[in-house]
Amino acid sequence: MGYNIMYGYGRPEHFLGGILELVFWVLIVVIILKLLRRRKMGGWGRWGGSSAMNLLEERYVKGEIGKEEFEQKKKDLMS
Repeated sequence: MGYNIMYGYGRPEHFLGGILELVFWVLIVVIILKLLRRRKMGGWGRWGGSSAMNLLEERYVKGEIGKEEFEQKKKDLMS
């Protein structure tokens, strides 16, 4: 009779295993959500946003910087 009480979900190992499994699945969901969010933000860049080159190109297209400044900054970024 005592054996049946201790067998199953009443054992401490099952409780710890359940918590570890829950932590594992929460981490998987968080990682997937972060990857989807990063992709939605438009870049797989190092910091999750636009890369420096993309920002430089946007500034050039908007006319915020001239061709000479664009070429110099592009050269600096490439080195």
